[in-house]
Amino acid sequence: MKTNRKKLSWAMGSAAAAVILTAAAVGALPASAEAAATSYISKEDAKTKALNHAKVNASQITNCEIEFDREHNGVFYEIEFDANGYEYDYKINAETGAVVKSEKEAGKTWTANNSNISKYDTATASASYIGNEKAKAAALNHAGLESENITGFKIELDRDKGTAHYDIEIRANGYEYDYEINASTGKVIKFEKDTDDRYTGIIKHTDGSWIFVRKGRWDQTYTGVARSTTGNWVFVRKGRVDFKYTGVARSTTGNWVFVRKGRVDFKYTGVAQSTTGNWVFVRKGRVDFKYTGVAQSTTGNRVYVRNGRYNTAFTGIANAIDSSSKYYMVKGRWANTFTGVLGGKNIRNGVVV
Repeated sequence: MKTNRKKLSWAMGSAAAAVILTAAAVGALPASAEAAATSYISKEDAKTKALNHAKVNASQITNCEIEFDREHNGVFYEIEFDANGYEYDYKINAETGAVVKSEKEAGKTWTANNSNISKYDTATASASYIGNEKAKAAALNHAGLESENITGFKIELDRDKGTAHYDIEIRANGYEYDYEINASTGKVIKFEKDTDDRYTGIIKHTDGSWIFVRKGRWDQTYTGVARSTTGNWVFVRKGRVDFKYTGVARSTTGNWVFVRKGRVDFKYTGVAQSTTGNWVFVRKGRVDFKYTGVAQSTTGNRVYVRNGRYNTAFTGIANAIDSSSKYYMVKGRWANTFTGVLGGKNIRNGVVV
């Protein structure tokens, strides 16, 4: 078997020694590497060279990793991917596009769940082994996971120093779990737990708190909204979930959303303050920069909004959000103590009657 692919350990303080671009990652090479590669073929071209050599379609591959590497004898793209039950390992010359090295091995196959695990059950050939299902159950029980938590799964029967065991890799809840399960007894021989370097979102820290990781690495600079492994959108302040915050913040998807006590509230409509200090209009949890009119803020005050932003320069009569009421506003605030006639309109306690 070839060496395991690069993974990030829980010790997130150290910098990664290499840049890995996975199929799940978005973005380009860091500026330094990209500048160095301006005269080289692109990573997509290198990937195409490898796929053509392997006679594999792009739609067939999974777990594609591409690394730009500089060695004493040149610069190369290191490419790894899985396809049709095999693991492929390529080295492509970054200047010429020539295939420098290629390897193909029968490998473990990722499945999103256990719906097709029996397809890869190589252990059924021996009645003395427990089989993939029991090996998987042993790993999940040890890790404290349920099948529905799994987002990726690999299993392979292997032999080490005469002892048959199952190599199992699991992706779940922002982590990668590596297990060796004794093929005869079902006992755990070895296990490791690392952050999943393909995951960006909220995970539970070893100290019990919830933190934000970007591609498996704790990002203590991030403030905004991110999705947790449970599917909930929560507010993060400097890398840690903050369940005290109420207001507007930007999410990892780029949208501005309303948060109430740390959780996104898609039912809220009104005016709220954002992390930048601005007061903006929210409609059903999302900032609406098209709205102009009167709305109630989180402080309970009715204020005037122009194009989604609180406008303190406005004085006059404006419609409420439901258009059923008209309010007299002074410098962007409801003048609820004013009673009289203005512009031919009767006003009582700041409301046109």
